[in-house]
Amino acid sequence: MDGSDPGLVDEQELISLRKAFRSNKTNFAIIKGNHDENDKFDEHHDLKASFPENEFEDIMWPTMYFQKGIHYISRKHGVAYFDKDNIRVITVNTSDVPYILDKQGKKKYDTKITLAIREDQMQEIIEILEQSSDKKIIFMSHANPINRKGGNALKYNGRSLHELLVAFNQREKGYLNSRDVPAEFSLANSFDFTKIQNAKVVAYFCGHRHTEDQYRINGIQYVLFNCSALMGPNHALTTQYNKRWNRKYDHPNESAGYIVNIDPNRHLMQVFGYGASSRRRLYRI
Repeated sequence: MDGSDPGLVDEQELISLRKAFRSNKTNFAIIKGNHDENDKFDEHHDLKASFPENEFEDIMWPTMYFQKGIHYISRKHGVAYFDKDNIRVITVNTSDVPYILDKQGKKKYDTKITLAIREDQMQEIIEILEQSSDKKIIFMSHANPINRKGGNALKYNGRSLHELLVAFNQREKGYLNSRDVPAEFSLANSFDFTKIQNAKVVAYFCGHRHTEDQYRINGIQYVLFNCSALMGPNHALTTQYNKRWNRKYDHPNESAGYIVNIDPNRHLMQVFGYGASSRRRLYRI
């Protein structure tokens, strides 16, 4: 969802998307992105919040969490996980921002530009990891927590998440905290991965940047996928990657999507793309 239409219109868009995902045969996960609070519409109008608090969460997540194959600690933050043999996939919400309005009804934090992970969500991730022996683990979120130089790619706590995953792979015990951040984004989480056996975080899937990219940091393979959002070559935010595709409506490159095939026995991961995407990418995990 682009998030640039009036609130009632985009609420119906979310409902339509939820219905499209619903299935009795195949599990699905819905991961929140930075346009899903409709802040783009607010930006171009009076800046007042067009979505009430938890609108996305109340529409999208109950159906996701209701599935038998989806597991969770709570149903509040967008963290969920599912298993296929010894592969475990964990979802993360990188738009974990508090809903705070001023007297004029304007948001303190614009979800469209403020990417973050807060303490409660981090705690759920820790609790899942502490029960993940004998698993090869893949994380998925809308935005990448770190960039290719290892720096924080979120406004708050992206680097902390990466360090937590490294601590898991190294079987460490420790404590997460954060400095020089607003109180709403402070961390105070303890973790103990010393009893984990035969498990590793091998990959992290994300999008958001409107490009394809990959980098491997501390043994974790980060894979960035192109976004389905079509931005023409003259659009101010179009990336060089999408300019090369010269994307157009009603053409195959209007969309962009991926299928990932994982072979844990061969330590091989293949990414097959359609639309405005690479046809095949290959990784060792």
